[in-house]
Amino acid sequence: MASDPAGNGGKLDLLLRVARCPIADRCLNGEVGHSCSKIVLSQGVDSRSEIQSPEPWSGHLSSAPILFLSSNPSIGATTYDQYPRATWYDESIIEQFEYRFGGKRLSSVIEGIYGALPSSPRAKVATRFRIGVRARAAELLEKPNSQVVAGIDNALTEVVRCKSVNEYGVSEALATCVGEYLEPTLEASVATVIVVLGAQAKRVVRDRYGLESHVLLHGPLLVANRKRLILFLPHPTGRALQKTFSGCLLPSDVDRLRQWLNNSEIRSTE
Repeated sequence: MASDPAGNGGKLDLLLRVARCPIADRCLNGEVGHSCSKIVLSQGVDSRSEIQSPEPWSGHLSSAPILFLSSNPSIGATTYDQYPRATWYDESIIEQFEYRFGGKRLSSVIEGIYGALPSSPRAKVATRFRIGVRARAAELLEKPNSQVVAGIDNALTEVVRCKSVNEYGVSEALATCVGEYLEPTLEASVATVIVVLGAQAKRVVRDRYGLESHVLLHGPLLVANRKRLILFLPHPTGRALQKTFSGCLLPSDVDRLRQWLNNSEIRSTE
């Protein structure tokens, strides 16, 4: 196990366990009919040295006050040294996920939105998802987009950790992946606001915590041993016309979210 430069204790053990998911190994080794086989095998490789690792999270769960929760990470073509494989050293896997947004040699996203993979020129290539997440963090924290420090102001995770195109295999893998990793990840997170993005993640959170679909803002709820507000928003790349806090919520609800984030006394008494 690598040293713990971020002060995360057992969180890094969890990070490595997700990135080296034993279920993915079993699917690669020919376990037929497993609920995760479809998404694992969608990468078209057959060994743990080739498959792009499941994503534990991106950013510092131990400090980020906002956690964005979506369906599963998308996948693109990368070479071996551009994205973690299970056979990488612990330190390199940790750098890619815990320090994804900066601070380490293998940090792969700059300014919260631009891809900058280690072996490629640091040409800026942004994604719609990262742009949307940064904008929502900026809106909630009431600061310019450029001043949001991704990984510190907010972290990201998913209900299904394996990568695929257009959520391929997510429905089949949901129950298994959520059962294995969602609660431990939320326990590792200090976030007091969880922003759930998109229909897949919404169904998981709604069913797990008995929430009403037509209500967007819930809480405070005791979720994974911490009082939190949970908010449902459309996915940043989806078709919904309104994707912002101000466009989806009443002004009083937006104010409540901001007060909850900023005032520890309110959180301790509710």
